[in-house]
Amino acid sequence: ENFLKNNDLNGYTKSTINIGAFFNNEIIAVLSASKNKENWYLNRLCIKIDITDNGISHLLFEYFVNHFNPTTIFSFLDRRWVTDKEDNCYTKLGFVYNKTTPPNFVFVSVNDHCKRRFSKNEIKKNVNRNEGTDSNILPKKELCEKYGYYRIWDCGTYEYIWNKS
Repeated sequence: ENFLKNNDLNGYTKSTINIGAFFNNEIIAVLSASKNKENWYLNRLCIKIDITDNGISHLLFEYFVNHFNPTTIFSFLDRRWVTDKEDNCYTKLGFVYNKTTPPNFVFVSVNDHCKRRFSKNEIKKNVNRNEGTDSNILPKKELCEKYGYYRIWDCGTYEYIWNKS
């Protein structure tokens, strides 16, 4: 969890599987995946900030495929950080571009010197808890701002699919 918070732009996300690569007893990479019915989702593939990949991603992915035997894996790349949707870390692992998703937003908090991003679900819980409600509806922009949460937009994502040959 700490590794992803410190080395991945999207931070930590709860996953079914977390596979780490180590060098000199130090974690240098993590692959996180989750299964939803019959499909797998590659949630994170993160290399330590000051390390060059040099095949670590391939080794982690190969280990995952060999030990969990997925038939299909879906994953998404943030369009803000990918310069070429046809030639990137996922296509090098055998993923194929499927589609582009529209822009979306997350929330950022500037409270208590804590500058981090929050998902829509986290905001529902936090703001509704403060307001004394138990609603599944996302609070209005003004109510979120009251508690120090501001929306920031992304550029959408590229969706990729990997299929077992």
